[in-house]
Formats: sequence, structure tokens, C-alpha cells
Amino acid sequence: MQGKYLITAALDTGQGEMSSLFNDLDDDGSKRLLTNLDPDHYYPVYGDNSTIVYDTQSQGKFYLAIDSDTIHSIVGNYKLNLSDNELTAYRRALYGALFEYKSLSRNKNGNPDTLIRLFGAQTRYSHVRDEMRATGGSLYYLSQREIIEGSEQVTLVVKDKNTGLTLSRQPQQQNIDYSIKYLMGRLLFNRPISSKQQDNPVINSALLAGNPVYVEVDYEYHVTAFEKKASGAHLRHQLTDPLSIGVTHVNDELSSGRYELQGLNGEIKILNNSRIIAEIAKSLGSEGKVFNSNDGRLTFSAINSNQQSGQAIKIAAEIDIGEFSGKSNRIKAGAYIKRLDAGFQASGNSSDQGQQKAGVNLMVRVTDKNTVRLKYDQAQGSDLALNGRVDSSQQTSAQWLYQEEQWSLTGEFQDQLSEDHHGIKRYRESLAAAALTSAVSKKLEATVRHQTTLDGLPNDQSTIGLKYNISQHIHLHGSATSGDQGDAGEARLSYRSKKMSLYLTERVNDDRLGKTTSTIIGGETSVATIAGAQHGKIYSEYQWGNSHHGDQSHALIGAEQQWKIEHGWKFNLGSEYSDISTSKSITRRNTLVAGISYMKKGLKASARHETRNDHGSERKRQVITSNSIEYNLNPDYIVFGKYRRSVTRNLSKRSDDAKFDEHSIGLAYRPTRHDRFNALTRYTRLSELRPLNLDTPPAISTKMDVLSIEWSYQFTKQIEWAAKQAVRATTEQTGSLPVFKAQTHLSIHRLNYGLPWQLHAGLEYRILKQKQVNDQRSGWLSEISWQANNHMRLGLGYNFTDFSDNEFSSNDYSTEGWFIRVQGKY
Repeated sequence: MQGKYLITAALDTGQGEMSSLFNDLDDDGSKRLLTNLDPDHYYPVYGDNSTIVYDTQSQGKFYLAIDSDTIHSIVGNYKLNLSDNELTAYRRALYGALFEYKSLSRNKNGNPDTLIRLFGAQTRYSHVRDEMRATGGSLYYLSQREIIEGSEQVTLVVKDKNTGLTLSRQPQQQNIDYSIKYLMGRLLFNRPISSKQQDNPVINSALLAGNPVYVEVDYEYHVTAFEKKASGAHLRHQLTDPLSIGVTHVNDELSSGRYELQGLNGEIKILNNSRIIAEIAKSLGSEGKVFNSNDGRLTFSAINSNQQSGQAIKIAAEIDIGEFSGKSNRIKAGAYIKRLDAGFQASGNSSDQGQQKAGVNLMVRVTDKNTVRLKYDQAQGSDLALNGRVDSSQQTSAQWLYQEEQWSLTGEFQDQLSEDHHGIKRYRESLAAAALTSAVSKKLEATVRHQTTLDGLPNDQSTIGLKYNISQHIHLHGSATSGDQGDAGEARLSYRSKKMSLYLTERVNDDRLGKTTSTIIGGETSVATIAGAQHGKIYSEYQWGNSHHGDQSHALIGAEQQWKIEHGWKFNLGSEYSDISTSKSITRRNTLVAGISYMKKGLKASARHETRNDHGSERKRQVITSNSIEYNLNPDYIVFGKYRRSVTRNLSKRSDDAKFDEHSIGLAYRPTRHDRFNALTRYTRLSELRPLNLDTPPAISTKMDVLSIEWSYQFTKQIEWAAKQAVRATTEQTGSLPVFKAQTHLSIHRLNYGLPWQLHAGLEYRILKQKQVNDQRSGWLSEISWQANNHMRLGLGYNFTDFSDNEFSSNDYSTEGWFIRVQGKY
């Protein structure tokens, strides 16, 4: 618009009272099979020969997006990620309104001087966050199934092995970093996710070195009879050149109750590399369901706090001392203090509840080759410390690093002290270590490390590690550790090219708790050149583990392939098998998907079939089929048909948990030589068997047959006659109750008249008859509309009737009143 704004919009409100016209913005019609916006229930003007492009990603009635250099606003689906500040982090996928304003003026960091973010939403979903320890593989199962499509936010999080502080967060992108199966609740990364990330310190209390890596997934999933609201705001403004302040407020009615989060933050920027930040926040209620897994989903445990309110505070400073003398990055100092009440809840802070942490650090680059690092951290917890943490702990470390081009030498000292709330020492450990790393050749790097105990329980260790780049695509990593606490070893072989990736990891840890072994093997390969396939891949992963808790394993193998056959034929085939085994349970699942399509001038047809079998505590089978055909009899006539069916069978109980069946056939007349007369007739049959709710056995069985015809005739340029005639037969039964039958007739006639100044007047007469109860309703509808341009018409009208013009509607007789209409034509 005028070269300044980009506007994208879509609206399908149906009819309703003006007061509730924009309610239920998140009503997604998700009971329909395979698609949220079901053409068998809702069809506007009939673009039978069109191509679907999803410019408006909206699960609900209304979508509007306005973008400019300073404004980004959406009414529709959006992923909200308030993570600028640690204590007021909030992540959800919502349907509602989002408004963002970013000023054109920027501060020294390149951030806008003013940032405003407002949001509001209604949701029928429940929010869950899964925090899973990376296992070294690429396969991760979520705690829930039937994930809302597109709602996930996947992040790789690295935490400090000693303090638990978050060191880095790396957002992952779907189809680039991972793929997801929403119905099964499964993530498959395109590469193995290492369980640990190597760090600078060379001292390790554990046998396997490195900072732990977590896979953190925020997502929404279906729940029954659940509709809540969420709203909030985040504002940040640069008051002066060095000082900026921000405020955050979130109000979310989650399934666990009301959740409220409020926070205030400020930042003072000193030169380019130095700053002081402060945050204060408080929360009320539970932020949502949080689950933790240490084995990649084999087992999950809920993270809950008995307290449902609390406050948090954080103050931190990062100072580049050398910058003040013109020698930046030579001397850096930092300090922080963070305290969270046990009842405080914000996204990603569950592990810090009930903790107070503080620390200082110093880095001095003495010369270009010599670097010294000093660090002190302290943590204190309440008497009800979470995760078995002690009441207080202190850690002091000093490190010296000498770096040459081909080799480096590191020396380090570390002291750890843990005490209870009475000041009685529970644990003390002082260690010293040295490590030498050398590039033996361009392909080989070797590391030797030795650690000795100065105080505390004996924990001497000796480690040797190798990194060998066998070729451009093949890499070998290995390490072995032997010490007082036990022995450990890890070896990883990986291969990666444009068409294939393979990996093998073997891990052994033999300590005082017992021997633990883990083997991971997996890979993915493109199969585009196999058997004439145009697109396809084969993927698999296997994990075996053994520990004092028992044996556990999970396996996944799958394949997807597409063949492009001559004369417009395409064939798709996919299969997947998974097996999850622990000492307590075994769950097996296999899925087979097959599809075929044909496209030639005048004819389009496709068929897709999916079968899934679950073998666990109960045996279930789900079958889904979707078929469609469209044929151009001639340029003016198009005939089309659809058939969709889904059956979920409980084989253990010998009963159907759910059924869904849709048939549709229609004929469209759209003359190419003129636009005076257009018509569409269609017959649709819908049948559904669904549980009354999750806890009540009786099911509702519904069958619906609908026959309709619609047409429009242009008498003159100013006068148009549009009409709809429809009949619907409904049969419904709940459990063993008597069968209910109803037959409904709908008749609508409308006259549109063109007025000056691009105005149009419409007058509509409706009749609704129900045969069984001998009931008839009728009335008028009037509307004035304005043709804004060649592609948009805006209308305002009043519906004097109380029933809908949708022949599929169950009619609650509440549609009387004012309405607005936005109509697009392309």
C-alpha cells in the first residue's frame, strides 16, 4: 500500500451476534480429517481450477498481517518467544493478535531505540515444555502426542556443568535442523546431538568431560473442553544513550490455572563491550506442564513446585576493562547475582527454582599467547532444594592457557565446597590438572590430560583423546579416561555428505554406581537414484543402553520415496517402525503410507492411504485414506469427488475408539465466454463416531447427508440474482439411547443491485424448515457494500433471521443482528 505497507488478509467469520463475532478466533475445526480448513464444510466462491498457496497461515476465522519498516502485526497464527530477558521468558504458539513496533532509530548495538510488543489470544490447547538431556543420537520422543501442527519451538541449550547456568541457546528450524511427526510426538534431527559440549576447563569431577546439552521443546497439544485466554505486553525504550529500560507483563489462563508474569529490566551500556543489566520479576500460578527426561523420552518426570508464586531478581555486569585504555578484549571482568523463589516460574528457569546464585570472573590476556582466567561461583538453596541439590556450594577456579599455532598447554586449579544450612561441610574437593593438545598433522589432533586430587575424595584421572579427519566427509573422535572413580571411554565415527549421513557412538562408564554402556548408530541417505525414484530418503537410529536401572533401548527405521512415472503418474511410499523398550514396558509402532497421483490436462486424481499399528499396554490400529478426483468435462463444466475415511480400532478391547467418513461429489458450471451465470451442485455425506469425552465410555455416532445447489445470474450490470437450495438428513445416536433423526430444508434467494459510487445493495430472503417437528423459520437479511477496488468489497448489514445460511450448521439460533463482511475477488 503506497509502497510503505504490505497487507495480507483473510476473513471467514460465518454469522453470529455482533458481540461475539470475533470470539473463538482460535476455532480451528480440528475435528476434520487431514486438514483444518475443510472444503467439505466451508467453501466460498468456487475456484475449482485454482492452486492453493498458504499466504495466510491461520487456523481460525480471521487472518490479517500488516508489515512495514517499523510495524509487524498479525491476527492469526504466530510463535511468541519473549526471551530478551531471562527472568521474563515466555514461549507459546498462539492464535490471536500480535503487534510489534520497532523504531527506525537504533542504539549502539543496532537494536531499535523503542520496541513495543503486544499480544492477545484465545486457545483450546495446553502448553507443554519438555527438557531432555541430549543422548548423542538424533531421535527424541516428546512427552505428549497429537501435537498441534507448527506449534513447536525447538532449542538446543548448553548449561554449565557446575553452576547450571545457561551458556548458550540455539534455536532449531524445521526441515533444516529436524523433522517432526505431530501425531506420534517424535523429533528426528538431521544430525546426532552430542550429549556434552567440550569446554575450556580441563578439570572434570565426572568421568566424561564437557557441559551437558539439552533439547528443549515448547509446544501445544490437544486437550478436551478447554478454552482459555492469553495476553501480554513487552516494552523496551532507550531513555538515554547508555540507559534502556523494559517492562513485561503476561497473563495466561493455562489448564493448570491462571498464570501471571510481571517483570522490569534495565541496561546501562558502557562503551561497546561493557554493560550492566538488572532484572526483577514475579510470577503467580503455574507456567504450564514441564517434563524432564534424561534418556531421550524413554522416561519422563514432571517438574512441579508446591508453591505457586514467587519473585526473582538478577543483576549482572560485563566489563571490558581494556576498552577504557584502548586495548579491548585484553582484560574482561564479570559478576552476577541471581535469586529465584521456589514458587517463581518462567520459561527455562525450572532448574533454578529456590536457588540463589552469584559469581565473579576475570580474563586477562597477558600476551597474545598467554591467557589467565579466574572464576568464583556460589549457589544457595532452600531447605526444600530441588533435584537433591545441597543447601549451598562454592566453586573457585583458576586457569592458565598457553597457545601456539600447532599446540596448546593448559593448567587449572579448582576447589569445590558444599555445606548444609547449618554451615556443616558435606563435601570438599580440590583438584589440579594439566592438558596438552597438539595438531600432530593436518588430519590428526591429540590431547593428553592428567588430573590429581589435592583435597577430598580421591579423584585422580588420566585421559587421552584423538580427533582424526579421515577424509573430508569422515571424522573420528575418541577418548579414554581412567581414574580413582572408575573408567570411561567414548568413540564416535561420523560420515556426512550432501546425500548421506552416518554416525556411530559407543560410550562406556564404569564408576562406583556400576557399569553403564550405551551404543548409538544411525543415519540418513538420499535414495533419489534408487529404482528410478525422484525424491526419497531412508533413515534409522538404534540405541542400546545398560545400567544399574536396567536395560533400555529404542529403535527407529523409516523410508520415504517418490517415483515419477510416465504420462503424469506419481507414486509415493513411506514406512516407519519404532521400538521403545525399558525394564518396565515395551512399545512398538509401525506405520505404512502409500499414495498415488495422476495429473494430465483436464484430469487430476490422487489417493493416499496410511496404516498405523501400536503394540503397548493396548493394541490399536488406525487406518486413514484420502482420495480426490477432478475432471474437466469441457472448459465450462468440472466434476469433482472426494472420499476420506479414518478408523481407530482398539484391538485389545475389540471396539472402535473413533471413526470418520466423508464422501463428496459435485458439478461446477463456470462458463469461459461470459460470467453471467455460474452454478455449483454437490452431495456430501459425513459420518463420525467419537467418544463423548475422554473419561466417559458412551460414544456419539452422527451421519449427515447434504445435497445443495447454488447459482448466481446477472440480469444486467446492476442486477444480480443469487440463490441456494439445500436439504440435509441427520441421524444421531449417543450410546444405547434412541436414534434421533431430522430433515432440514434451506432456501435462500438474494437480489443485489448496483448503486452509484461503487455501492451495492443486497436484499435476501431465507426459509428454514425442519420436517420432523413441523417447524418453519423465515426472514430477511439486508446489506450495503462498497467496492473498494477490483479485488475487495466491504459490507455492513443486518440479519433479521436467527439461523445460519450454512447447510452444515447445527444452528443455535443466535445469528440475528449486525454483521460486517469482507469479500475478496481475484
